[in-house]
Amino acid sequence: MRRASSSERLATVLTLDAALGRVSAGVVVRGAVITELAEPAAHGQPARLAAMVRELLAGGAWSGAERIIAVTLGPGSFTGIRAALALAHGVALAGAAEIVGVSVGDALRAGRAETALVAVDSRRGHVHLDIGGEIKAIRDDALPGLTGPVEVVGDAAERVATAWRARGIAVRAVEAVPEPLGIAIAAEAQRSGALPRRPLVPIYVDPPAVRLSLRRPRPSPTA
Repeated sequence: MRRASSSERLATVLTLDAALGRVSAGVVVRGAVITELAEPAAHGQPARLAAMVRELLAGGAWSGAERIIAVTLGPGSFTGIRAALALAHGVALAGAAEIVGVSVGDALRAGRAETALVAVDSRRGHVHLDIGGEIKAIRDDALPGLTGPVEVVGDAAERVATAWRARGIAVRAVEAVPEPLGIAIAAEAQRSGALPRRPLVPIYVDPPAVRLSLRRPRPSPTA
């Protein structure tokens, strides 16, 4: 994916991310990160991300005639992705701003070679491997064959690189999570047409870990 020129980055971008192992919010203006808040992801992601956004908005950094919200859609944490997307809709409604959803892969590939692979830890014993925008859930022992050298980036980059190296494939691993600048670049690439527009829905590769019961609920006790 090409890096957008400074003349193309006209919007003030509020970035939201809670897809992987970190929760972050930032403001990017003309290719520069003006301000950023981030901390390791844990329980309470919705509350923490909302608090970060309140702090950024109170500082007045997200201002200007054209403002957009760029939010990561996944793959990653089921709860984190939904929380970030819901918050994006709320902020957009209040601020009359456009929302652009980007994949974790697009955000991590921003500024890198288009051929870079993205490996995300599913936390379920396999990885979500993004090859050219196609995302699949793959076990470590079922990784596809490659013609090296290749670059792989993501929070499971070193893990899959180790498996590939054991098969004699030259791999460069970059452990990373989405950053505000990469998220903003990916969003602007969609707006300029360099990347296709993504629907504003979570990117789930695996089914939810919790399923709703199909049994009829018990009647409420009577007094």
